[in-house]
Amino acid sequence: MLLDDFNYELPAELIATEPSINRTSSRLMHVSGNKCYTKFFSNLTDILQPGDLLVLNDTKVIPARMYARKNTGAKVEILIEEVINGNSALAMLKTNGKISLPCQLHIYDSDIVINCTKKYNGAYLLEVSDKNIANIIEKHGHMPLPPYMQRHAKEIDIDRYQTVYAKNPGAIAAPTAGLHFDKNMLQTLQEKGINIAYVTLHVGSGTFTSVREQDLSKHKMHS
Repeated sequence: MLLDDFNYELPAELIATEPSINRTSSRLMHVSGNKCYTKFFSNLTDILQPGDLLVLNDTKVIPARMYARKNTGAKVEILIEEVINGNSALAMLKTNGKISLPCQLHIYDSDIVINCTKKYNGAYLLEVSDKNIANIIEKHGHMPLPPYMQRHAKEIDIDRYQTVYAKNPGAIAAPTAGLHFDKNMLQTLQEKGINIAYVTLHVGSGTFTSVREQDLSKHKMHS
């Protein structure tokens, strides 16, 4: 199986860059047997039947994208991959220049300096000596919208790029199918007799990573 087997035309004007007014008004593709139907997400309350089990991912997206500059003044975009402990984290760095280690990253609109000391498995180790890195992310971070949305995060994204049942912080991308549920819909499903179970699966940077191997048997999935 080759990467080119998945080529298809997707007009740019069909890519949503803003959330719909109501979560449940998004479109829903319903596949039943060999037939495919175009519906709205709110129709899921009719499709699911009493006794069915709905499994939801209760991971919570952290504001994992931060903006900084190097000592040279060069801009650096930080995407937190994983908080390791109170003062260190792994991150992906994006800059027009070269990252020479070790280096210092100055977070915009603050006096915070983060030390970037080493790199392994494609990620950079970030460390702070006198502050809690999770608190830094919470105060200075932005919601990590997918690149194809081609815009910076807005205040509305703090709420809308998050499921209504998000509980356990750790994801750097939303479990997108779950974004379309609202609290009223979940209540309706429960009243109908739909069972709901929760798992926690933090979505990592692998969701943003392009497939670079033409032969898909050689592609390594992010763990």
